[in-house]
Amino acid sequence: ISSAFRKKVGTVQAVAEQRLEPQNEQNIDKVLGVDATSYINSFEVLNGEANWTANVVFNATYLTETGEICSMSETTNVSGKFDDNTLSSLMEPLYKLEVVDVSIENANNSDVRVQATVEVSLDVIDSASLEALDSKDENVIVKNESANVLTKCDSGKATINIQDDFDLKQNIEQVVFKCASVCVKDVTAGTGYFTVEGDVFVKACVLLTNGEDKTYKTISEVINFKEEVDAENVTKDSMLEIAPCIKYDEVAFTVSGNGEINNMLNVSVPVIIRYVALKMTDYQMPCDAYSLTHKLNLVTDTFFTSNVNKQLLKHHLEGNIEIDDMMPRINKIIMVNGGNVNLTTIKGEDGKLLLQGVFTANVIYLADDDDETKNSVQVEVPFSLELDMDNIKIDDDIFVIA
Repeated sequence: ISSAFRKKVGTVQAVAEQRLEPQNEQNIDKVLGVDATSYINSFEVLNGEANWTANVVFNATYLTETGEICSMSETTNVSGKFDDNTLSSLMEPLYKLEVVDVSIENANNSDVRVQATVEVSLDVIDSASLEALDSKDENVIVKNESANVLTKCDSGKATINIQDDFDLKQNIEQVVFKCASVCVKDVTAGTGYFTVEGDVFVKACVLLTNGEDKTYKTISEVINFKEEVDAENVTKDSMLEIAPCIKYDEVAFTVSGNGEINNMLNVSVPVIIRYVALKMTDYQMPCDAYSLTHKLNLVTDTFFTSNVNKQLLKHHLEGNIEIDDMMPRINKIIMVNGGNVNLTTIKGEDGKLLLQGVFTANVIYLADDDDETKNSVQVEVPFSLELDMDNIKIDDDIFVIA
């Protein structure tokens, strides 16, 4: 009899670097902000180690010498490994990737050199097994107890493409900045497939034109999706562990129109759905035995079982940030790019989940001066949350994706 259970392995960090250059031979007058997003593109668990590679997408927003806001983007690869003698090639990885720091190493009027630190947290689906007593002797009386045991029945990944179009009613000259994030709200298992339902949050800053007038506008939209994913060994009673991530280097925001104005913003977001399917089986486990004719020497073993409790929580963060006295005063916010949530503390108590972390973003704004100069400031909002969760206990292993 085998039982699947989830266990923590650890966390590793790696550093990625990239050189960003403007297109069309533009000169950089001022860097307004940089950010990075990342996703795992390969992960392999071997005996004693686990190897991974990730794509890191760097974005920089800058001001040209003519006062225009532009952006540039490049993708680089980063890799790393976990060394742990308890790892086995039979284990199924469950991982989380976060960008924990982004910085500018050097900048001039022709390029910007940036650096990012990424952090990978690894859990695995492991299994424990034992040889249960199976006596055919009619003189041996066995006492059984019922036990629910999880076993892995399927795993894999699939890519779904989430698309939508938005009519901005005005001519779109340029998409200055774009970003996307995903949240899975519900998963329903079927026979040979499962249905995943959730939201893709998209945000863009666009330059709109109306004759000689030009204005920057930030667009924030939510795209609802419900997609079926083929999974041969999944059944209606399967329990699914789902981990979505966006292929950030393939996110596309394009512009189209009716021939007179380009008023349509066309959005395409590829989402990778990683899944592990588990099934619950009720076993009659032998826990004692008695022989009518002989003395018995019973050998006992410990058998580990686990339960899976999942919950979707939503919380709104608020905070006030005062910019430095030396910074120009704010007249109007043009856009907010980046927007990373890094969790520093995850702790369970009886009936409660405690989370601490930092939200970081880059704010680009018009200054309150005669020329309305364009400036930027990076904001960090620390937070501490205490969330009610009925099924959580103080010693539970907790895995949180924010």
